[in-house]
Amino acid sequence: MRFCSTCGEPIKDDEKYCKNCGHKNPKKRNMIIYFILMVILFLVFEIVSSLIYSEVYAVIESSRFGMYFVVESIWAATVFIMMVLAGNKYILYRKKEPLWKSMKLAFPPMFLAIISTIYNFGSAISFNYVDVICLAFYCLAIGLVEEFMCRGWLLTEFIERYGYDRKHIRLAIICSALVFGCMHFTNILAGQEVFETVCQVIQTLGSGYLFGALFYRTRNIWSCVLVHAFYDFSIFLGEIKIYDACTYGAMTDEMKIASLISSILLAVIYVINGEILIRPTKVNSLLPKPKENTKEDIAKSDSIMKVGVILMIICSIGFLYFPSNEYEGYKTCKNYPFKDINGNYYIKSYYADTVDINYNDYSLTVNINESTVNIKNNNTGYINNLNIPEDSKVLVIKNNNYFVVTAYNSEKKKIYYKQIKYTDITDENSFIDNIMNDTKEYISPTVKFVGSISFDDSEEEYVYFQAEEMPDIMIDSDSELYELNIN
Repeated sequence: MRFCSTCGEPIKDDEKYCKNCGHKNPKKRNMIIYFILMVILFLVFEIVSSLIYSEVYAVIESSRFGMYFVVESIWAATVFIMMVLAGNKYILYRKKEPLWKSMKLAFPPMFLAIISTIYNFGSAISFNYVDVICLAFYCLAIGLVEEFMCRGWLLTEFIERYGYDRKHIRLAIICSALVFGCMHFTNILAGQEVFETVCQVIQTLGSGYLFGALFYRTRNIWSCVLVHAFYDFSIFLGEIKIYDACTYGAMTDEMKIASLISSILLAVIYVINGEILIRPTKVNSLLPKPKENTKEDIAKSDSIMKVGVILMIICSIGFLYFPSNEYEGYKTCKNYPFKDINGNYYIKSYYADTVDINYNDYSLTVNINESTVNIKNNNTGYINNLNIPEDSKVLVIKNNNYFVVTAYNSEKKKIYYKQIKYTDITDENSFIDNIMNDTKEYISPTVKFVGSISFDDSEEEYVYFQAEEMPDIMIDSDSELYELNIN
């Protein structure tokens, strides 16, 4: 049995025209054809989007999550077109449960998302608002892509092709959940650890079953999209302020066991929630030919509800316990060497746009113009530009034997550093060319202040940063970055 792509009414397999609206509905094509078409469409959208540039796109591109949002949006458009070609667009406007009522049926992920969002809200309000906005749209795009494909398209196709009794409905939900879960194995190709990916796949298998049951029960694809998007947003929100210098160390066996158990428990909670949603008394009324609830159906549904709630409570207690030990001591930051600071130190901030450098008979002028540093050899008139990312904080420091050009970019979480010795300044132009080739880059924490630091026992000044997530840092005369241990 199929559904009319125009009005959503059931159509028998041997019928071409809908008895309700008269629309012609051709038989379904092989699903592999649609997968091939989807890949081709995605490539077309990707090429077209790469040729489009605007001020809005430039802002999005500068964000940590901006380009992820662009790619997911392309996938969303691609999957939507596939739904239309497959004749499943009727799911968007058929009769369905109200949005908020539908979302409340997915209580476990909604509850976890609310708690996680409240807990991580502080990270968002003190960070770049562009990142937060792009993150929200990125998560919404993820919800659209994965729910349109795995529920709006695949689950609908499985149900239409393979039957409508509760057994086949559950089988269709399982198949769509398997596709949804296995999709996340591709994260390994993006550099995610294998064990972390396995735990993620286990969780997504469970959530895929829940979202499938939610979609079938409510007929509301938007509830699945929004719950999915909100859940992902709450997770990413906790990471939005973690800088790239922080990573995760090797997990101990105890951590791996705890992580695996918590993933399994979470998946079980989701599956139980899904089973409660599609218990017999709820499914019977949704069949093409609604079925009266028998005493057997009512008794079975009551049992599923009672046992399911008890099991969910037990699994929830276990889930709350294991994550408390899961990552304790696991998160580590990049091991920059420490430098002990004893005695007096002095911190300065710089706002100069032009710095003059003189050595013997040679002279340079460094001009800071937004995100471009112009270095002019006054002896020859030769000018070269040191290009750095937009919205970078640039600082030039003069010392006895060398001068420094450094920049900090908050979006890319990087520090750019170039040290030029005065003895390298000659009448030739080649030394300026080397500035672009030898610039060092450091992975950086979130920085609140950029300036210089000096000490009683030295006449030199060094690049200094006040950081948020780690001790203050400086770059010494050896061009290495150090964490400061101020006594």
